[in-house]
Amino acid sequence: MDFWKDVYGFQMSCMRNETVKEVLVTTVADHAVVSNCVVIKEIDALRCQVDQLEFVAEAQLVAHRQCSMHAVCAFFDVGFAAGLVHPVSFSTSPSAPSTHWKQAVFLLPQAIELRQGESVAVQVECRKNRKHPRSLDIALTLNGTRLKYWMD
Repeated sequence: MDFWKDVYGFQMSCMRNETVKEVLVTTVADHAVVSNCVVIKEIDALRCQVDQLEFVAEAQLVAHRQCSMHAVCAFFDVGFAAGLVHPVSFSTSPSAPSTHWKQAVFLLPQAIELRQGESVAVQVECRKNRKHPRSLDIALTLNGTRLKYWMD
């Protein structure tokens, strides 16, 4: 996030607070993942109701090594099996081959310093944006600190 301190010679730190609120869709290298991966929501696309797409979930992330955690990465795995002789599945995980969906990255305004084995309590709240129905409002609470994001 130090990028905004000097943008081609211009001090643009005022942009930092706003840009951190937008979810970044990009490819995350597998070696950049510093914790375990956890499932925050399972969706049965055959039986799912629209109201089930808004949710609150809790998880614990455990650091694999001593590190500075600068972001939270989200991805999805999907499987199509119903009625198929040969089920199809794929993952958008950083450890899987890249797809055009990439990963969703929630930048943190301040890095969280972690020791190996230390955990971070995470709560994820996902809601459809009321003004823009194709956008999401997502709140992450990390160790009690609530951060708000939006995703188009």
